[in-house]
Amino acid sequence: MSVDLDTIIITVTDIKKAGICLGHGARPFFAARGIEWPEFMRNGVTARWLWDTEDGYAQMIVTRKLEREGLSDG
Repeated sequence: MSVDLDTIIITVTDIKKAGICLGHGARPFFAARGIEWPEFMRNGVTARWLWDTEDGYAQMIVTRKLEREGLSDG
């Protein structure tokens, strides 16, 4: 992947657009990794952080954002 994932911010909107449940999917995912939900809602996370979790759903969120923004190689 040639895009600089450190400069792309993933927000709750990106999670919703990927079709991920916020209450039963995203909130527990972030909590398990030490990120408070209100903090995520305010600041988001970098696409790099999300990608590096190696979680399939997390990587799908990143991929879909890149595709929406025309940053995807494929």
